[in-house]
Amino acid sequence: MRNLSARLVPRGELASEVAASCALGDHLYPSRPGLRAAFGSFELIISAFFRRSRKTGAGSTDTGVVFVVSNPVAHGARLAKAVQKWTAGSAVLTVADARFADPSLQIDAGFPGISARSLAPISSLRNLAFALHLRRRLPSGELLRGSSNCFYREYLFVAQAIRYRTLFSEVGNLSPSTVALADFDRAAYSRPWIWAAESAGLVTAMLVHGSPTVANYVPLGLLKV
Repeated sequence: MRNLSARLVPRGELASEVAASCALGDHLYPSRPGLRAAFGSFELIISAFFRRSRKTGAGSTDTGVVFVVSNPVAHGARLAKAVQKWTAGSAVLTVADARFADPSLQIDAGFPGISARSLAPISSLRNLAFALHLRRRLPSGELLRGSSNCFYREYLFVAQAIRYRTLFSEVGNLSPSTVALADFDRAAYSRPWIWAAESAGLVTAMLVHGSPTVANYVPLGLLKV
């Protein structure tokens, strides 16, 4: 296992990465973003003060492939189930935000997205302080991304920074031979996983598929481990 720590990454570099990671995903155009930012921030603070942070994510040294699913519903769930079918019997661990996943999709390890309610298990005073400190280290002139609403952009950055910090320890528990596989490596959900995995020297891969039809979800025999 590697000594992967948020303390070893330059703060300006990490702040830029967190900001960039918010630019793609289903969170871009929510209804009432200002209210979402207000309630989301309040819930993060409440969780940090009154809920005990608990471990989530992969957390296993025996995993051959960590399959990170950014879209665990509709055609995304069908893609994920196709991967699970063709890797049955292999050491593949499926990670997704269980709160929003299709009930028929088997999730081996839950890891939260940017929703405050999903983030509650990993919201702590230490994580919150880290996120706020990182926000101050965003290079001058670099803009936050992810929404046209300035308050919602601030919330997104803090929420995403908490996810990045948590993943340093999650990925640090994986074997050096583990492969990090994502359905889409630039989405706000999966990008932190890929970035942390690459920072730790793990092999990363992204699924390539065409139109969202069953015919395009080809067998993935090469992932056999």
